[in-house]
Amino acid sequence: MDWQWHVKSAAARAALRLLKSTGWYDGYFNHWRMFFDYAERRGLHIFPVHHYTPIPDTQRLAARLWSGKRTLPAVDIREAAGLAFLKKLLPKYRSECEALRHGQSPDRQEQQRPHGHTA
Repeated sequence: MDWQWHVKSAAARAALRLLKSTGWYDGYFNHWRMFFDYAERRGLHIFPVHHYTPIPDTQRLAARLWSGKRTLPAVDIREAAGLAFLKKLLPKYRSECEALRHGQSPDRQEQQRPHGHTA
């Protein structure tokens, strides 16, 4: 990490402390919603720790939740069935997938077909 990273990090921490010190995030939804919208338009999501937000207070969650590998016992991924399904669909949609892969719009292929011809 270079000195610029440290300066940016310190500035971000100071900005967050300043935002918290305003008290706008401590109260009613409409107060902080104005700042959320402003930040979102600039590529940030800033949520207060509040029971009205969908994000839990991660400081209150057990540390063990963040470490180690976990399984998904209630989720049956069925990888083999998913791959078989894709192989079945691929012939029908191959041209669209190839167009996307090459940065083209599949819709443009439709427009380039002679009139009256459909897939």
